[in-house]
Amino acid sequence: MLADERAMLAASVTHPAGSFSVTPPAGSGSWNNPSFTTGNADSFCGTTLAGTIKLSGYGFTVPANATVTGVTVSLTVSSPENSLDTQLVLVTSAASSAARSFNAANSVSFPNCGGPLSSGADGDLWGFTSPALTAADVNDADFGLRITGTGNEGLGPWRLDAGQVTIHYLPPPPAAPSNLVAASAQNQVNLTWTDNSTDESAFYVDRALDEPSPTFLEIGVTAANATTLVDGNAACNTAYLYRVRAFRGGDLVSSGYSNASVTHVCPDFTVTKSAAPPVVLTDQPWTWTLVIDNGGSGPATFTPGLKLLNDELPGGAGYSNVTLTPGAGVTGAVSCGLAGSVLSCTATSEVVLPAAASVTVTVDGVALLAAELTNGGDASCTAEPGGLLEETIEANNACNASTVSVRFNGVFADGFEDGVLPGPWSGGSFP
Repeated sequence: MLADERAMLAASVTHPAGSFSVTPPAGSGSWNNPSFTTGNADSFCGTTLAGTIKLSGYGFTVPANATVTGVTVSLTVSSPENSLDTQLVLVTSAASSAARSFNAANSVSFPNCGGPLSSGADGDLWGFTSPALTAADVNDADFGLRITGTGNEGLGPWRLDAGQVTIHYLPPPPAAPSNLVAASAQNQVNLTWTDNSTDESAFYVDRALDEPSPTFLEIGVTAANATTLVDGNAACNTAYLYRVRAFRGGDLVSSGYSNASVTHVCPDFTVTKSAAPPVVLTDQPWTWTLVIDNGGSGPATFTPGLKLLNDELPGGAGYSNVTLTPGAGVTGAVSCGLAGSVLSCTATSEVVLPAAASVTVTVDGVALLAAELTNGGDASCTAEPGGLLEETIEANNACNASTVSVRFNGVFADGFEDGVLPGPWSGGSFP
């Protein structure tokens, strides 16, 4: 953060008049009495400075997790001329800073007993760097100033009217999100988390391969208060690590991470087609059976309107009696129908095929002419024909080829049926 931005994040407290505590060292005199801190700075001046005065009990309420970045001390003094000569020390309950000379510049006067002098700034921790000055230090009642007169104030009387302390700090980072959950779903990984912060500008989401030394890359940025993100670019059967953090744009500070892992699994459709019996006579029915298998590691979800199967049955035959039988674990409703010789099966409510589940479709056929009727082996028969669902293998949805041989069924009329032998007949021999 820039210094001028950080300066806005400061808490200033002026020690109230009349509340100074006088603690003069033995034999060093005193600052007279606390009454010299009351009244108007322009109307009264104190007597000669000697001894020590402590200002504490400021009552700071810097946020507990804030980072203190500097301290500024400003003293309002009453002196008719260049007579200020003190040692200033910043004190905590556990330690004190080194003494600083706090003197007016040569030939500088304070007309009518007024005027502040300051020491320190944002970035000045008065030596409190190891250990660093904490929010608990400045919020403690013992935190304050110790000011010691050096006894060189013979040029004129003066007094201390007020001592202001400004604490410069970075606010604590946003609270980290928690409960990140990564769930593999059809075509995507769904991420959800709990928003624990009130001052974030956005959430940043990263992803890495789940390996010993993962390299995270940012995959998404949400608005403030968001609790979800969809990763639509996850590869099938791949293990991932995810993490999310809250980010505050005002000072470019981020929270800690919430972490999760998941293996993105996908379905894989195949269609197996068979005919029974494989050889028939004309006018003799047969049945084509198609089994749609999900051989992948993840479930498949078909929303209403999505096709499970499309099959362009060979011409030269009539088809009827379409039957669909779902396997164990399959849920939802599917409607199968024929439009001429085109068979299609479509979800009419949400259909879920778990991994290793299957659906069986049968169609009865009758041919009037002798022919070899072959179906499948190309794009004429396909599972999940719309190609909208991400699969482990995208190129294996076509059926295998299945053939029905239709032979002619007829009666040869030769006259024997009436007991009449057509003729004349002649003998013959085989070579």
